Amino acid sequence: MVNFDQAYSEYYNLLYCDKDYQSETEYVDKLIKCRGKADSRKVLDIGCGTGRHAKALAAKNYFVYGIDRSKEMISQAEKTVEDGENLSFKVASAEDFSFDFKFDAVVSLFHVMSYLTDNSTLFQCFNNVYDALDNGGVFIFDFWYGPAVYAQKCTNRIKTLENDNFRILRFAEPVEDTQCNKVTVKYNMVCLDKRNNSALNFQEEHPMRYFFLPELQFMLEKSGFRDIHFEEFLSGNAPSVNTWGVCCTVRK
Repeated sequence: MVNFDQAYSEYYNLLYCDKDYQSETEYVDKLIKCRGKADSRKVLDIGCGTGRHAKALAAKNYFVYGIDRSKEMISQAEKTVEDGENLSFKVASAEDFSFDFKFDAVVSLFHVMSYLTDNSTLFQCFNNVYDALDNGGVFIFDFWYGPAVYAQKCTNRIKTLENDNFRILRFAEPVEDTQCNKVTVKYNMVCLDKRNNSALNFQEEHPMRYFFLPELQFMLEKSGFRDIHFEEFLSGNAPSVNTWGVCCTVRK
């Protein structure tokens, strides 16, 4: 199972320091404006992690509410909130959250939906999002695209990262379950704290579901969504076997 514990949350931003959060936020902002309500202000970020997308969206004058099932991730996110910033975080899961008001947009980025590996949990999430949206609101999420997973195949990978405080070596070993459209990525990480020359070794398992467009369209329509649109994440091109990450945009 996924275990975003204190160690992982502390090193998370270093692990993904090469991720272009600003470009991704610009892309999502355009989707909200083009496919959502013209006056969209309230945004829910599901699976917000340490809050970097949420913070970038707040800088674009959205009121952003970030949720994540990991209290450690939320703790890291809350440390970034500045006085007067339209940004708040709380611990909650994608399939079990509630607010006393409606949102103009709900976003879920970095393949959070692919972590929902069974149909019942995915339906719960979609139904929750539908209930949380105002009429005309938009839901934007990205996911692993099945045809690309089949064509490109998952392979073992090694990643090394370093900053002033830490040096991290991460081994990734994917195990595919084609009967369930799932890849479980097993991470083994060695983290060196340069400040005291101590080392920590820990493991994570990330079960990731890859989707095919007809199944997602069926599930979204069953949950009441309309105007379903798929495109390659960031580029806006049609999905292909070269497209690992696909973005879906739907309206209530």
